[in-house]
Amino acid sequence: MTHPFTPGSSVSAYLRDSGGNRQELSVAQQEEHVRSWCVEHDLVLSHIFADVAQSGGSTVGRDQMDAMLKYFEQRPPDAGVVFWDYSRWARNYDDGQYLLSMLRRRGYLVHSLEEYVPPGPTGKIVESLHLWSAEQYREQLSKNVKRGLSYIVGNHHAYFKNRPPVGYRFVTVEIGSRRDGTPHTIHQIEPDPSTAPLVQRAFAMRAGGSSIGEIHEAIRLPYKTRTGYNRLLANRIYIGIYDYGGIAYPNYCQPLIDPNTWRAVQAVAGAWQSQSGAAHPRRATSRHLLTGLLRCLRCGSAMQGKRALVALKHGTKEYLYYHCAISTTGSNHLRTDRRCSALSIHAEALNERVYEAVKTHVLSEDVLSLAYAEAQARQASRQGEMDAVLTAARRNLAGLKAAIERLVLAISETGHSRSMLEKLTELERERDQEQIQVIDLEMQASTPLPDLDIGKLVREGLAIIERGDFRQKQLLLRSFVREVRVEESGGELVGEIDLLMPGGDGKVFSI
Repeated sequence: MTHPFTPGSSVSAYLRDSGGNRQELSVAQQEEHVRSWCVEHDLVLSHIFADVAQSGGSTVGRDQMDAMLKYFEQRPPDAGVVFWDYSRWARNYDDGQYLLSMLRRRGYLVHSLEEYVPPGPTGKIVESLHLWSAEQYREQLSKNVKRGLSYIVGNHHAYFKNRPPVGYRFVTVEIGSRRDGTPHTIHQIEPDPSTAPLVQRAFAMRAGGSSIGEIHEAIRLPYKTRTGYNRLLANRIYIGIYDYGGIAYPNYCQPLIDPNTWRAVQAVAGAWQSQSGAAHPRRATSRHLLTGLLRCLRCGSAMQGKRALVALKHGTKEYLYYHCAISTTGSNHLRTDRRCSALSIHAEALNERVYEAVKTHVLSEDVLSLAYAEAQARQASRQGEMDAVLTAARRNLAGLKAAIERLVLAISETGHSRSMLEKLTELERERDQEQIQVIDLEMQASTPLPDLDIGKLVREGLAIIERGDFRQKQLLLRSFVREVRVEESGGELVGEIDLLMPGGDGKVFSI
């Protein structure tokens, strides 16, 4: 094969590895061929620039490519650059053309050892075809790799990340043999006896309304920030669903969390994420018991907690109050016409009124028994509807599975086409989504109401109000109180309390 270099001139070489494709030459093999070629054609190899474990899809991160370009910016005496083939040079058409033009505009030659490019205008067309082919190869390789990984995840439940999720551990499984005869092993995950109970406890605490700080203090999972806990508590792998590559894989692994706990945790998480909700972290950790639950009856604005220190003979005493956020005692930066004239309310007095409302309208055996009976009746009426929806979902899932089997059989008998593979991918995605819907419906349909010891619930609730610590009281009230709208008028508290009754209904009572 001809080349453009004058015998005796020096050249540099750019090499890049195969990116994991065993059928392509490694950097060491390319270097061996380049050295032999230079000797054969009486050329001096002055520099070798080699990117190892770098993708050719982009110039980003290819340090040796950058080093080579900077080297030629210094106008060295080299005649040009040699490389193995255009797929090693770049697998992006635009990047490949740009890099070639940078060198040629400086007067340097560029030559591929493997792929012939004729001189003259025809060579530009051939070279463009080589670069286009390299880009198409990269795109097809990427699709094949993704399809292969998705197949292994879906059919063999492989887990490709470096570390398993907290609560699980790796187990090595052999799924066949590679082309060279070596065993093909993958990592699957199974519950870790030492850490799985910690994850289960974290979910149980969160379902009960505990904050991330309280969970971390009690369990000490290996997370440095609350973000780690939030990701853990939102990870569906703990109910056996693995989200990978934009596809959800149900029945992927043994779940650690039951459906009821999972749904309760997601509901709590949604409340904590609300910037105005009662469970906002700053409010949930406030020393004011009702912060986040209060609104001013006069103007409808949120009420905030404040404290006052009173000097006494033997020290100081702290008094806690609630005030309207836009009252004259509140934010001073507000315009006068926007301020509310509502007075501050003594926190202890309002707390006691709320306690009495909860004890009277919720923590009563008669109230709880009636609410439980109503909830049972609602579930019975919904069960028929749920059964019909679940039957339809199961029928649709069976139809998708049958369609996939027919298409796979057709591919095995007649060969595949692009449209057939795309249709298969579409059907598999629909099957996975339908499978998740069936699982969710089954969880809802198979979750009966728990047996309640109503007398015990009443006693425990009253005991918390009478003798519980601040956090226990806070969680109890946030289980039943949706909102309190109140103001002080004539030295008396007036307003209403919106209670969430057992069974899901909300009722408003005067306080």
